[in-house]
Amino acid sequence: MTEPRILVITPSRGRSGRLTAMLDATLSTSGPGTHVAVCTDADDPDRGGYEQLAADARELWPGRTFWHRGPRKSLAAWTNYLAVSWPRAARYGYLASLGDDHVPRTQGWDGVLTGAIEAMGGTGIAYGDDGWQHENMPTAWVMSAGIVRVLGWLFLPGLGHGYFGDNAIRDLGELAGCLRYCPGVKIIHEHPDAGKAPGDVTYAEAVPSWAGDEQAYLAWGRSPGDDMPSQRDLDVIAVRNVMRLRARTVPGVPA
Repeated sequence: MTEPRILVITPSRGRSGRLTAMLDATLSTSGPGTHVAVCTDADDPDRGGYEQLAADARELWPGRTFWHRGPRKSLAAWTNYLAVSWPRAARYGYLASLGDDHVPRTQGWDGVLTGAIEAMGGTGIAYGDDGWQHENMPTAWVMSAGIVRVLGWLFLPGLGHGYFGDNAIRDLGELAGCLRYCPGVKIIHEHPDAGKAPGDVTYAEAVPSWAGDEQAYLAWGRSPGDDMPSQRDLDVIAVRNVMRLRARTVPGVPA
């Protein structure tokens, strides 16, 4: 079996302790081909905590973590910056979006999710049970790199924080016919709204972005005029084209 090659992208702010638990769970339950790229802001008040964590992670998990610091960005903007603009990301067959409050609990979760995508022909999106939204919403997902390349994003662009990003992934995958839920994979979302963690400043600072993010999500799915496709329609068509191309060019992939 080919070792899965997944780049997990995780922006984090003010929560080096939460990120410690996320990294330990993510890397201890996955294969050596699954790596994590952490994004932090230059003005983070917990900068020292992240620097210590980075040093510890490099010793404990050599070659499996990458650390990026820069001007402050939103969850969505950091994720897309790494997924699209970081040259190393192009080496991976799969990209994943996990928050610093996601904690994988299933050994081999990476192989199960990539296996689900391969079973669809190699182009698709897979997610597990987050202990909160369950099948209803992919709050942490793995996406084949071909989709990221054709769309130019892993997280819906234009979001002030990242609210409704999982709604967009659900819509994209369902409409393109390439979304798979794997209930046996537990990637727990330890979020205050789920009653699994206390609130903090980072959560509170994101709340004002809710209304704007909702409007950006709705605009993505709204037609600009009669008989004109929405951006969501165009994105779905692009994903379907990737699926068809792979089916024509890869032996054994069903058309």
